[in-house]
Amino acid sequence: MKTNVEIRGNAAVINVAGEINLYTSPYLRETIITLVRKKTSIIVVNMRDAVDIDSSGVATFVEVLREMSSYGGRLRFVYVSAKVNKVFNFSKLDRFFEIYTDMEQAVVL
Repeated sequence: MKTNVEIRGNAAVINVAGEINLYTSPYLRETIITLVRKKTSIIVVNMRDAVDIDSSGVATFVEVLREMSSYGGRLRFVYVSAKVNKVFNFSKLDRFFEIYTDMEQAVVL
């Protein structure tokens, strides 16, 4: 898995490529937590090139969502593949995660 972060106004966009799993989720978590510590208002996870996610990846996002909600931050996802969306739906997390199909909408407060 590879990530890179870009800042767009009040939002930080994390571009994720590859699999989010037991081995890669700690790296992703550290990348996101760095932004959470700065109390970033909006973190958008660009999933366009994310090919799969397992339970440890989902747990990472749940933890981040909880931490961000403590200060009013927003965790958002954009360009979620059908495969990843199926995992979000199965775990019922699509009810809690903000999922967008357009980057411009995802980065706006």
